Amino acid sequence: MGLEVIRKKLEYEWKNIYRALKQQETFPKGQGLVTKETLESVIHDNNVKLTKHEFGLLVSLFKLDDNVVSYEKISTELGLHSKKLFMIQPSLFANNPGDRISVKQNDSRSVAHLSVLS
Repeated sequence: MGLEVIRKKLEYEWKNIYRALKQQETFPKGQGLVTKETLESVIHDNNVKLTKHEFGLLVSLFKLDDNVVSYEKISTELGLHSKKLFMIQPSLFANNPGDRISVKQNDSRSVAHLSVLS
């Protein structure tokens, strides 16, 4: 029950929290690791209210040591991170019935590129 409550509290602001954590990584970049203080600060800065018990549970489940937390694991294991953000139905964008749409997603920047192929 505890994790479901935490997930519900985090899910609305998770994209902003995730981006902020990614910018504040203090370990080798790209590892998805931050200090628990950074995690707590970013969650608070995004107006997500976790109780001390909820935050402690979150850290205890996703920590690598006493002070390092994997926000990547939080994101994937709680189901907060979705690579389906740019699911676009090509039929909505075709100007002509014979047009085909090519959609490419750049994961590193979360940008979708659209081009019409004739």
